[in-house]
Amino acid sequence: MDQKGNPFDLEDLKGDVVVITGVYALCYSTCPQILVRLGALYNDLDPADRERVKFVALTLNPEGETTELMNAFVTGYGFEYPQFRYLNGDPDHMRELLKQLQFSSFVNPETGLIDHVNLFLLLDRNGEIAYRLTLDARHSSWLTAALGELIDETRELDKALVVN
Repeated sequence: MDQKGNPFDLEDLKGDVVVITGVYALCYSTCPQILVRLGALYNDLDPADRERVKFVALTLNPEGETTELMNAFVTGYGFEYPQFRYLNGDPDHMRELLKQLQFSSFVNPETGLIDHVNLFLLLDRNGEIAYRLTLDARHSSWLTAALGELIDETRELDKALVVN
């Protein structure tokens, strides 16, 4: 389910470039940085290319986040629906999905906070992981370049489909 309570399946985004990350609403350290970075990526896109890119955040706290909290969280960062989807679901299913995509996280016993990887996955239009980058400053320009390459590839494939 997304932040509006609507069912969601990644398969529905095939044909688009997808940026996936993992966050949780009560994080006050790196999750805000992740969302600011995603906002900058989106704002730097040409308006025509914005339609080719979808952003998906998976909750790292499936037991603790409601659709109301999730919606308030992403709205507070200026993200628009459905361009940006924040997902939660059955905790066991979410944990399995996070594990499959290598979004490692654990509850820190000393602080009670969720320590987690700061990861961005870029999926090509076929739904395949094309790039795996982090929030690390060294990866910032790579993230922008990788997104640009995937958009260019999608634009070229769209042109080829129109010609044929």
